[in-house]
Amino acid sequence: MAIDFFLVKNPLAGKKGLIAQTVHGPTMTLAGMVERMAAANAGLSGPEIKGVLSLLEETVMTALLEGRSVEIGEMLKLTPVVTGVFAGDDLRKAENKPEVRITCRVLPEYLRRFQNRARPEKRRAADVKPLIVSLAGGEGEAGILHAYYPNSLEGERLKPRHGELVGLQLVRKERPSDWVSVGKGELSVQRHTAYRFAFHFSSRFVPPGWLTPGAELLVSLEYRRGKAGQPSLTNSLPAVWRDGGGKG
Repeated sequence: MAIDFFLVKNPLAGKKGLIAQTVHGPTMTLAGMVERMAAANAGLSGPEIKGVLSLLEETVMTALLEGRSVEIGEMLKLTPVVTGVFAGDDLRKAENKPEVRITCRVLPEYLRRFQNRARPEKRRAADVKPLIVSLAGGEGEAGILHAYYPNSLEGERLKPRHGELVGLQLVRKERPSDWVSVGKGELSVQRHTAYRFAFHFSSRFVPPGWLTPGAELLVSLEYRRGKAGQPSLTNSLPAVWRDGGGKG
């Protein structure tokens, strides 16, 4: 199985040569994992698999809270740790507050199996598309696209060197023939970096009739390579359209 990468100049001052940048695909969510596992094992239903994974999550949490390390098969080892730099041993003082964390280590046998099966494949940097991995709107709620409140898309390569952002494309999930392109002139952009695109819809954007509160959408970013280039789309993420205040 191929894992794509491309080469870029080493950004460290004084360092020569090139370094690899991995091209990540969309993150596999719990729902996607359950669907794939159910397809691979017809003897288990999606709800049964989800129940087992939920039980695993709670069992691991309990063990970590007991101060125990947990090995998950041959894949991962999770370990609870306490960190901090203390001026003394009086933990009632604010400056002596300890912090708890979880360290995660990939176990050697699993890493070896992965490396034996993985196949790095080089791509041209200009051919690597931007990727969106999360979407939030309104009061920072995941999966919400809000008409009046700020929205944020996060991902990778969202400000590509070889492409210009054209805008957004919104597609009605239950009826893909209903879609609309929202140009940059219809957006008020607060922040646009390689990893984040934050914006809200300006007064110039007039929603089509089908774009009503509660409408389920697929949201993509639209780019153009060069002034005469054809627009191309990123991957899409699901979202629910909202135009009321708060959680309404």
